[in-house]
Formats: sequence, structure tokens, C-alpha cells
Amino acid sequence: MIYARKMKKWGSFCLYLSMFLVATIGHTHDTAKGPVVVSFGDIFFDLEGYNLRESSQKIIETNAQIVNALQSATILIQGYADSRGSTEYNAILAERRAKAVLRYFIANNVDEDRIKIVSYGEEKPQCLEDTEDCWQLNRRIHIIVTEEARDEQ
Repeated sequence: MIYARKMKKWGSFCLYLSMFLVATIGHTHDTAKGPVVVSFGDIFFDLEGYNLRESSQKIIETNAQIVNALQSATILIQGYADSRGSTEYNAILAERRAKAVLRYFIANNVDEDRIKIVSYGEEKPQCLEDTEDCWQLNRRIHIIVTEEARDEQ
């Protein structure tokens, strides 16, 4: 794996855990900020909604346990909306979705200092067609867990 050399300090348990995660729920890749530990995928929302579905709550609960096991990891919650509504409204709605996920991570014992949210609104759509299926794909939260930047000596 790309980040295996940095995993030495976490020990073999965390290396095994990260390989299991990548194999079962996510993937890794390098970014400008450093290697991504795992990308948890997307959580979807109803039209104009920001309440978490029961299935989303279960995903966050599982992911919170994983994040708590990886103490040097941080979470980026990216909020999105479909193209219906004004640009300003969609940015606010995407932020509310991100904050709903943030609150649920905190309720599951993830330290708020380890979480950052960003709202893209209707920017960066996953699908460009004007269909309900496409709009549903764009009403989402994307969760990315990255390794904290550390000074290596």
C-alpha cells in the first residue's frame, strides 16, 4: 500500500486493520495533503432533507469505531446538494447535511477537533443528468479519513 511506510509507527495491528478496511469498505490514494487512510463512501439524503436515514446512522456508527481505533486520523466531511434550488440554498443545505453527520460522529465519541466539514453545494456533481436517480446521487455526504500531518525527524 502507498502509505505502508508511515504505518510502521502504528504497529502491525493498525496495518492489518487498514488493509482490512481498504479491502472491505474503501480505498487509498495520495493527495496533496498526504495519503488517504480510507474513503468511507457516500451517505445519501432525501430531497431538501438533512436528517440521517437509519442506514446512514449505522454506517457512521461503524466508521466512528474505526476512526476511534486510528487515533492519528482526521475526518473530512464533504457536503453536496443536487442542482435544484438556488446556489446559496444548496450550499446551506449541503452544510446542514455535513453538520448532521458531524453531530452523529460526535455522538459516537469522535473528538470534534478531528473533524472538518466543507460544503460544496451543487458544485462538483457526481451525475449531470436531469433525472431523479441522478439528483439522488448528488444529494450526498462524502467522508474521507486522512492521516494527520506530522513532523518526521
